[in-house]
Amino acid sequence: MKYMLFYLCLVILIFFGLRWYKQRYYSPEKLEEMIVAVSALRDKTDDPCKYSLLGDPVSAKLEYIKVNLYCDKESKTINSMDLRAIKDRTVGGAIRELARVNGFEVNIDKEKFSMGTKDETKWKCLQDNVPVTDFETQLIQRATIECFNGFSKGEMLQFYEKK
Repeated sequence: MKYMLFYLCLVILIFFGLRWYKQRYYSPEKLEEMIVAVSALRDKTDDPCKYSLLGDPVSAKLEYIKVNLYCDKESKTINSMDLRAIKDRTVGGAIRELARVNGFEVNIDKEKFSMGTKDETKWKCLQDNVPVTDFETQLIQRATIECFNGFSKGEMLQFYEKK
């Protein structure tokens, strides 16, 4: 009986202690920061084509996009992203989220951007083969965003002829 009483007191103490701790230290803002913030110890890169997000997001069903980056003629990265993970549902928002996950710097202006150490004036992006002139353009479900660094229009056309 003594053990049962001791056990009951311990359970009540733990229950109210955890409840008090949650009320004092938990907030949705802190949770969001833990989920989204990039660790200071994380490997950061200056090459946007170093990492890829491979595979099709199965649970996304039809709510996904593909973001392909062609850093030069030899290096590329192919990424699949669930639209539910992208808060800012624009082309720029998708590129920012990809940069956050893959650990490279991105600077997006309304009409141009730079990634890593790549020259910002050489990047050209397409969403489903339509040139992106404004990075505030809304994302299209199941779209493919392709960004080319240093490709001329003729080289981009040759690229699509090879597909």
